[in-house]
Amino acid sequence: MYIQVLVAPRLTIGGAEPSFIIPFIIFCSFMISGTPALWIAFILGMSLDILQPSLFGMHTFIFIIISFLVNRVSPNINKRQVALVAMSIVAVNVIYSSLHLFTYFLLAEINLDFILNLLGSFFYNSLLAFAMIYIMVFLDKLHFSLHD
Repeated sequence: MYIQVLVAPRLTIGGAEPSFIIPFIIFCSFMISGTPALWIAFILGMSLDILQPSLFGMHTFIFIIISFLVNRVSPNINKRQVALVAMSIVAVNVIYSSLHLFTYFLLAEINLDFILNLLGSFFYNSLLAFAMIYIMVFLDKLHFSLHD
């Protein structure tokens, strides 16, 4: 959460702010099955919604849906096939962007700048999620031990 709040605004490109939470939720939903992954999505969504009170509940709702869908689909995905993982990440970002667009459609006025920003965010977050998930998988395979 700290990375999302402190680092992400500094990595904004063309108005598109990266989301570090989406790859983390995807990773957790791949690695942890069932209710714990949904709780992680809920807590991260609520903490992000607290920072944006005008959209309160939107991130929580979207993150829980993403976690649920990834949890349901992940047993059928061979995580060693990069193309399948990449398609899954793109699908998750399509769902996230679509729900984001729908929410803003209901709550605010949508203009061309918003749509272009959302499209840029989609590509930026897809590439970021792909890189972050493989970095997290690599780090997960390294079993760090603090004991001798």
